[in-house]
Amino acid sequence: MKKECTEQDLQRFVQDAKLAFEDVTLTELDEDSSRYWQDDGLMVDYELRNGQVGCVLRRQIFAEGKVWELQMTAPLAGSGLPEDRMTPRERELCREDMNHDFLTGVFNRRYFETEFCTRLDEWADQHRCASLALVALDNADALRAGYGPVVMSQLVCFVANQWKKHFDRPAERVVCRLADSLFVIGCADKNCKELEEELHTLYGQMPHECVASVGLMKMVPIPQSIAVACTSEVRGRNWEAVFQLCRQRLEAVQQAGGTLTAPSDGTLVSLDLVVGQPSPAVGGQLAADADFTAEIPLEESQANLVSVGTVLHLSQSRASCDAAVQSLSAPDENGTVTAKCTLSKGAWCAGAANASATVQGEKRPCVLPASAVHKDNTGCYVLAIEQKATILGQQNIVVSLPVTVVETGDTTAAVSGALDADTQVIVSSTRAVQAGDRVKIHDAS
Repeated sequence: MKKECTEQDLQRFVQDAKLAFEDVTLTELDEDSSRYWQDDGLMVDYELRNGQVGCVLRRQIFAEGKVWELQMTAPLAGSGLPEDRMTPRERELCREDMNHDFLTGVFNRRYFETEFCTRLDEWADQHRCASLALVALDNADALRAGYGPVVMSQLVCFVANQWKKHFDRPAERVVCRLADSLFVIGCADKNCKELEEELHTLYGQMPHECVASVGLMKMVPIPQSIAVACTSEVRGRNWEAVFQLCRQRLEAVQQAGGTLTAPSDGTLVSLDLVVGQPSPAVGGQLAADADFTAEIPLEESQANLVSVGTVLHLSQSRASCDAAVQSLSAPDENGTVTAKCTLSKGAWCAGAANASATVQGEKRPCVLPASAVHKDNTGCYVLAIEQKATILGQQNIVVSLPVTVVETGDTTAAVSGALDADTQVIVSSTRAVQAGDRVKIHDAS
């Protein structure tokens, strides 16, 4: 296929491809999503679905001024062996191959979107803090043009291995390659400031040049930009929002060209920078009025009604404001949970303050077709569709929502749970689906 074509040509190709592939999707990409593609060549990935290993082909295509993602999926020849006939080691090796980047050996985008982001949700349920960092090799286009693709691959491998030394514990610390020169680092039980300080310390200890060789060996500089965001900075269980916040900060760092800036206005009272040396995590100290932090102790019954993102109203003599809960501690020996939130500037002083929250009442049961309600050893649940902003653009992702069956009829069931009028519940599908799958929505008409 030509790199540039008309939308009519593209739609005609999609219809023809459906004759050869099991699944073909065409998605229009926005500008932000398209820039994170490695190039406009063919991307190959593998998925284990319903006991079969499938080959997934992706390509970025330009048509009449728009950018599209074409995805084609087909089972591999000879891969029809049911998963239950594989040995545990064969299943493990298959998943390992699909979850690792071929060039660098670190985890890939598939692992980040399916495995690690699921773990972020689990940590959120456990009231554990988690942070993401984006690490980008600066001037990647210039490096590739100046030294060639082979040297560029060496640089990317070198950078990946440097970070892998410190983030290679899948249960809590991982590094994944998202695109050509873009990596994401995930870390549990560290807030934004803690992870940022650790990353800058490690980066200061790393070599900032790499010995690359194509014919003659040469020293090639490898400057990197780093940005961090934390789950406590967004509302609810929303790792996509964390990623987008992190990406915005990375773009700001890159646009600033490595300029060190202060988080707020103030008077510089100390400077910890030395000419010719890597900058520390903190370049200096400011003398300025800091925002106040409120710590609210909650009894067990109160803590059950509050989550990260819950808005509290706080008042103290001449000051008052609404503030969202940024973090919740684990219960202490008395069962008390501490909620923390940052107060806007005002006439606050150290000491006690009043805090209150408005809790929504219980939702009415939702009536669904009986076919939409499923049950396993954990209880009843429904499969719903969420639109998630991924690196590939907006995707329809299947999620599992626990529900309680209030009443059943011949063809319907009344349920209660995390459902509202906007929830898209899957009633039927052309094939078996499960949480984490990407799906297409068919018009019922």
